[in-house]
Amino acid sequence: AWSPDGRWLAVAAREGHGLRVFKVPVDGGAPVRLVDSVSSNPVWSPDGAFILYSGTPRGRSVPVKAVTPDGRPYAVSSLTVDRVGDSYRFLPDGELVVKLGGFRQQDIWLFDVGSGRKRRLTTLDHGESLQRFDVSRDGTRIVFERVRENSDIVLIELPAR
Repeated sequence: AWSPDGRWLAVAAREGHGLRVFKVPVDGGAPVRLVDSVSSNPVWSPDGAFILYSGTPRGRSVPVKAVTPDGRPYAVSSLTVDRVGDSYRFLPDGELVVKLGGFRQQDIWLFDVGSGRKRRLTTLDHGESLQRFDVSRDGTRIVFERVRENSDIVLIELPAR
């Protein structure tokens, strides 16, 4: 994820026994580790004040946490998301678009990281999963990958031998 000023990239890189979030200077230089625990999927806030990231996985979900560009924890409202695919992206105004819901029953929501208020944007059918999504630069469009699972189970009885 690019920093708003374009001078840094926030990345997750394997270090030791898991991924860690780093910031990497675009002009060269050593990466700076921002998070000491297992962490991934960094996304820089539009104002550059903090970077959201996925914490240590708990089964299929992960807590969303935040860190400042100098590595200090940053307080955000409690949020847990699906660890499969992309689960959050910022709008230009700082509001967060998140993928929430259980297995094969997910929707896209708006989430205020300060207050924790949520507002549903989609109501997809049961059996549909969201994998990846992104938000246009101006925040007016969301494109997402939807997976539908429509299988029939058929019993074929073979004649006795």
